[in-house]
Amino acid sequence: MMRSRQLQMKPVDLLTVVNDAVALVAHDMRARQVEVSVSVPASSGEISGDPVLLQQVFVILMMNAMDAMAPSPPDQRHIQISAEVSRASIEVSVRDTGPGLPEDLISRLFTPFLTTKPHGLGIGLAIARSLVDAHGGSITARNNPEGGAIFIVTLRTSKKHELLPGSPVNAGAVGRSPNA
Repeated sequence: MMRSRQLQMKPVDLLTVVNDAVALVAHDMRARQVEVSVSVPASSGEISGDPVLLQQVFVILMMNAMDAMAPSPPDQRHIQISAEVSRASIEVSVRDTGPGLPEDLISRLFTPFLTTKPHGLGIGLAIARSLVDAHGGSITARNNPEGGAIFIVTLRTSKKHELLPGSPVNAGAVGRSPNA
């Protein structure tokens, strides 16, 4: 994915990225009878990133969540997207109500060609990790104690949102635009 598209870093509102990703899969969600709720602060913060590639990360996570919940009854298929904003980063979680992740695979989920789907290729989460890494962020996965899986994407806020010059976030920031 990244080879076919040059990374175009610019100031991005993460709320817009998440809402655009939800809009991209809305038809599929309706067809699969999956409900989604988005709880992102109105001022979610600005990051430096490529909005199209960041949308792809959230599309991958939502598509995987829908696949995981396919055997569940329609009234139990729900994806919750939420964000926590701090001075240095924004953490976006994508939670589903599926069966959860196999414990023995959690540490290897982002390995290329590892799949739990009968017809899966095992590249979606590897692509998502590559895209998040290219943005200087991180992506993790765990089981939700209440059921289902949680994927957490953490991205650094843009320089203008950082309060202290010379803070660890400023040092070595990846992909900052020259105007930031």
